Amino acid sequence: MNDTPHDQLEALAADILTLTEEVDAEGLARSRLTRGETIKRLRRMAAIAAALPDEARAALPEMDWARWLALGEDLAADRVGPLALWTAAREFTTDTLQWLRVYREANPNWYRPAPDSGATLS
Repeated sequence: MNDTPHDQLEALAADILTLTEEVDAEGLARSRLTRGETIKRLRRMAAIAAALPDEARAALPEMDWARWLALGEDLAADRVGPLALWTAAREFTTDTLQWLRVYREANPNWYRPAPDSGATLS
């Protein structure tokens, strides 16, 4: 898999939005499968954000990297309640996906792995 971190973040965000498309905060809290899959993808997004070099995060200043890092810590410590989880899944992920798509259009080379690089964040 040669997806860049940007590709991975975009795919995970789209997955989360699809999973939670017609779910409110209470429905997400009640649905073990949807909640579990949403948390899994949010954790993965937070891990990718944490693994990005500072220069990569600085190149995307509109992205709320500090919030991603804090969310990852909160998810790892099981400190995310139902409303916070829904907000992360529906609002924060939407904002992230929108910015990733803006950056994809403005900087298409960021979405191409280096030819000699087999390393990915999977």
